[in-house]
Amino acid sequence: RDHVVARLEAVTTRAGALDDAGRASVLATLDRLGGPWGPQPRDLRVVGGGGDRVTARAGLRTVGACGPFPGGVKLELAAADARCTFTTPAPDADTRGIPCDPDDAASDAWPWPDTIALRFDTAAARTAFDALDAAASEQEFDVTLSLGRAHPVDARAHFRGQSSLGCGRKNLAVNLAGPTPRRLAPGAADDELLLISLCLDSGYVNQALANRLMRGLDLMPLNDRFVSLTVDGEPRGVYLLLQKPVDTLRRDLARLAGVIRRRFDPEDKPEDIDFPDDEAGRAWVIDRYHALTARVGEVAPAELLTALRVDFDLDAYLRWLALTSYLHNGDFVDEVFFYASDESAGPWFRLHGWDSDDLFTDCHHQGRFAFEDPHGLTFCMEGDLDRALLVSDAVYARYVDVLTALLTDDAPPSLVAEVLDGVRADLVARLSDDATCRAMTEVGASDCAGLVAAIDARVASLKGAVEARAEVLLEGIAAYRGAR
Repeated sequence: RDHVVARLEAVTTRAGALDDAGRASVLATLDRLGGPWGPQPRDLRVVGGGGDRVTARAGLRTVGACGPFPGGVKLELAAADARCTFTTPAPDADTRGIPCDPDDAASDAWPWPDTIALRFDTAAARTAFDALDAAASEQEFDVTLSLGRAHPVDARAHFRGQSSLGCGRKNLAVNLAGPTPRRLAPGAADDELLLISLCLDSGYVNQALANRLMRGLDLMPLNDRFVSLTVDGEPRGVYLLLQKPVDTLRRDLARLAGVIRRRFDPEDKPEDIDFPDDEAGRAWVIDRYHALTARVGEVAPAELLTALRVDFDLDAYLRWLALTSYLHNGDFVDEVFFYASDESAGPWFRLHGWDSDDLFTDCHHQGRFAFEDPHGLTFCMEGDLDRALLVSDAVYARYVDVLTALLTDDAPPSLVAEVLDGVRADLVARLSDDATCRAMTEVGASDCAGLVAAIDARVASLKGAVEARAEVLLEGIAAYRGAR
């Protein structure tokens, strides 16, 4: 809220007004946002130049109709107080033949894919796929893919991941043919997708739990969905279908300036600059990111809280650190993306978490890079920005406030348990037969009953660990505040 108010004040005190060309450009940007989800309900208010001008974009209504309708047909909607004319969109060739209900269409009850089928057109193509799988190669291959009941589409794919490349069930990155985004999960539509095997995820629930908690805390802009995967009809088990970070941010943000993935700060590993692609833009965004992280060592500790908030969503970062400490995540320093929006007063950095599958594990590298916290309220903090917690009493005090709110209001153990139950229900719903369950070889269950029992054991263990961790942290918070 403080950031938005400050930016608004900067805009309204600027000389000059938005001319018609500038206004059209802004409206075009608003039309682009949302992609296949349609125009967002927004208002554009132009201040200055002889009074306010408002372009109304709110009050969207949805109408369901089942075709088939060809694209480009003019239709008119008439109500008691208004009429509007619109053009039918081009038909979706992939989903033709799926039964349509007008009420479902009006409420956007889309036939989300529960299954993904990979098929190879020739025996040679399948042999090449098996060879790449055995070699843990990230080389691309051609494949045909079906999303649920949709018609098959051509695609390019490759195995991905560092540690997971050694798994029998490997992660996949898939690029669907053509520029048309396919609707993958509620809130997710793209022509690219990730399929995460969860082969290193104990009980297959850690990452999905962390993602859902982060989404509720505005720390995860990506959406996901459990799907069962087959390759030429052979079950490969349940995967987590996940959006790709950069593609999602580029579609959802009006003025994305850069996306950076942090690497291992203690060993000064260089960051990955995932956006933009041009050399000048990459230099611009990494210089500003480094200026942000260097501030921790350049600004007096008493001034650090204010200094970090100038161009960084510090409270969101503290919320993310609080969640990782709460969930005792043993490996997260390089599992975060920082993205900048290009705003009138300069870039504004935010973040989102990534690949949180190491819940309730020991800190990696035996914790030798983790900062020592005399209050015991952090865990495995290794990043350059994390040092602000230790050098600045003001930043640490703010972190304690954020952690308290997380434990008592935003994500108390009861809410975590509720979210975990939802993850468990969605995962088990995809375990449709024993062949699918046996394909999840990490557990080694002979049937779905054995696999579900292993999942339930992990869920129960997580609930107990969350309860115990919350109790320890709340006691530590009380001791910290009592000593001040």
